[in-house]
Order: sequence, then C-alpha cells, then structure tokens
Amino acid sequence: MNLLATSNLKNAFPAFETRPELVYLDSASTALVPRPVIERISYYLACEHANSQRGLYQLSVEATALLEQAREAVAKFIHADSANTIAFCSGATEALNLVAYSWLRPQLQRGDNIVLSVAEHHANFLVWQSLCREVGAELRVVGLDKRGYIDVQELEQLCDNQTRLVALTQVSNVLGLVNDIPACAKVARACGAALLVDGAQAVAHMAVDVNKLGCDFYVFSGHKLYAGPGCGVLYVREDKLAKCQPVKLGGGIVVKVSAEGADYIKSIQKFEAGTVNLAAIVALQAAINFVQHIGWSQVKTQQQQLNKVFWNELAHRPWIKTLIERELLAKSEPLLVSFMLDGVHSHDIAALLDQHHIALRAGRHCAEPLHRYYAHKTADNSVAKHTVSTSARASFAMYNQQEDIHALFNALDLAYELFAVNKNK
Repeated sequence: MNLLATSNLKNAFPAFETRPELVYLDSASTALVPRPVIERISYYLACEHANSQRGLYQLSVEATALLEQAREAVAKFIHADSANTIAFCSGATEALNLVAYSWLRPQLQRGDNIVLSVAEHHANFLVWQSLCREVGAELRVVGLDKRGYIDVQELEQLCDNQTRLVALTQVSNVLGLVNDIPACAKVARACGAALLVDGAQAVAHMAVDVNKLGCDFYVFSGHKLYAGPGCGVLYVREDKLAKCQPVKLGGGIVVKVSAEGADYIKSIQKFEAGTVNLAAIVALQAAINFVQHIGWSQVKTQQQQLNKVFWNELAHRPWIKTLIERELLAKSEPLLVSFMLDGVHSHDIAALLDQHHIALRAGRHCAEPLHRYYAHKTADNSVAKHTVSTSARASFAMYNQQEDIHALFNALDLAYELFAVNKNK
C-alpha cells in the first residue's frame, strides 16, 4: 500500500475498516491510530517487552536501547539539540505539571507573575492559576487581536522584570490559529522570563523546531500524533535542566539512597521515576516515522484542500457563526474550526451528527476562558448578538477527505432545519 497517495491514507487506519461509515472530525481531541503504529505496539508487547533501565539480562538491555532510540527520534523530530532535553511522561498535562513543580515552584515568590493567553487549554491554565494562588504570585492573561492571534503588543505590556514564565499555546485548540511564538519569545527574553509552549495541537500538522520557536519548554501528547494514549513529551532546554528538581519520586532517578537522604541523578531521566510506559513510547516513535513517511508537504497540501472545501461550504450558510469574523478566519487557514448554529446548542448538534456517523466535538473544549472572552465582546464585534457559551468543533487529520466535509454540512443543514427553523415556526 502506498501511504503517500492521499486517496489511500484512510486505508492505513483500521478504524475505518470496522466503521466504514465513520466521518471522524475530532482529531484535535485524539487522533486515530494507523496500522503501522498498531503493528509496532503489538510486536513490542509480544516480543520485546521488559522493564527498561532495570535488568542486566539481554531483553532488558534491548528495552533500554528502545527507550533511548525513541528519545533520539523525538529530539530530531522537534529539532532539539540533544536527546538529553527529552523526557517522557503520560501526556502534555503531566508535562505542564512537571514544569510547574519541578522548575517554577522552587523559585516562584509572592509578587512574581506568570503570563499566559486567554486562548489556553485548561491544562495550560489551571496549573499556573493554582501555583499563583499557592505562593501569592499574580496570574496575568493576555488577550487576542481581531484576527484571533495572541496579541504580542499586549504581551509586551503585561511582561516585566517580575515575570517568571510566559506559557502560550502554539495552536489554539478552539481557533486553530498558529500563533507567532518567535515574536512572543522575544518579549519573554527581553524581560528575563522563560517561555513554555503547548504544542499539543501543532505537532500533527507542521514541522516543529524548538530552537526557532525560542522556547525553554515544549510539551505535547502522543495521542494527538497518531500514537495512541499513554505517552507525552516534555522538552527542557539544557540550561534549564539543572534547576529542575525531581518531584515524582521513585526508582530509577537516584545515585544513592540512605536512611538519611538521597542523591538524585542530574540528567533528563530525573523526570522518569518508576517504570516508563515503553509500549506507548515505542508507539510514539512509530507514529513519528509514519508522519515523516507521509511528509509535511503532503500533510499541508491536504489540509489546504480540506480548508478550501470547508470555507466554500460555509459561505452558503450565514446561520453558521464563527468566533472570529469568518472572512478573517478563512484567510488565516486555521487547522480546525469552532462554530455555532443560530438557536441550536452545540450538544444538540453533536448528538444529531452522531446519528449520521459524524464524530464532532461539542462544548467548551477545555477552554472556558476563551469562550467567555468572546461572549463578552461588544456589539461592534463580529460575534455580537450571539451568545457564545459553547461551540461545535471540526478538526481534520490526514485521513479526512473532501467527502467528509460535504457530509458534515449536509448534516448541519438537517440540524438547523430540525432545531432552529422548526423552533421559530
């Protein structure tokens, strides 16, 4: 099977063999898993499984080698300088918590501040909110410009010499827009703050270079990158690693232990206490290989084709509202689209679409501050006269085809006719 052919990409995902009618538009939540990744996990569990970094016997030694090969592969994937900057954890959420309590908490003091954007996923919001309350630091939230991007000028105003961390999403999981992280990095560096980037929505759509981004920390989850659940990545720039203290304690991270105390290792493995989920880590490496085999050019071309069809369909339906003025949003070519139907709750949309085998996310998408932000816009704003409490979200992946977009809008027509038109009769 030639996986490089766009028409064959869906064939690489067994989910569509068991559910041929499925139109899956929830990849921003979790991506489906391709056959090469499934086969790699199966082979590992059947033939290679052992506790890495623990045994002197051959199977364990080989498992340790697999772990370090995966670390090298991830480092190359995000263009990190060294594999010693890559830690494995359960997902982006754990990675964010590790940065919070391993690096930031020991130095954060009352009067300091943390800056993030209103577009952040709750995972990149709650941990900093909690940390600020714990120590008496200030949480500052930067807004968005009229196009929906993080407002870099406002970021400059909010950052000062008491800013310890700027935590921003590379791609919003509600707006689908790619923020200008290098510009934000310049602002953070100018005030001496570290920059953390949430790349959960970026890694499946574009090449990532942590050096070009200018970040000190970068996090993402494997399950959004076709790897299945159980593995996340924390990138820590090497000059920050020495200041990170182990917070998840257990086997594998010590030099020696006595009744009086313990000496911990200095390397990136200080984040990996206990038995790592090597099956998920191996799957992540297989997913990276799969994506690289397809190629970013192919991924981008397909995304652009889907976007063109989506916006052409949307143009004929004025009763579908977007959070950003649709003309501006269309020009930005977002990686996903959140929308509302006049007079229809997003949960009703999702429930009806499910009857037509269309998987669509509905709700606040773990981004309630962003929905509140747009709900409180003035009457001059493009989303005025429409209460924004929740939204439906369509997110695309390499297995989606133009037919999926047409099926989506056909079902949305039915939803609008059923819920909104009939309600007004």
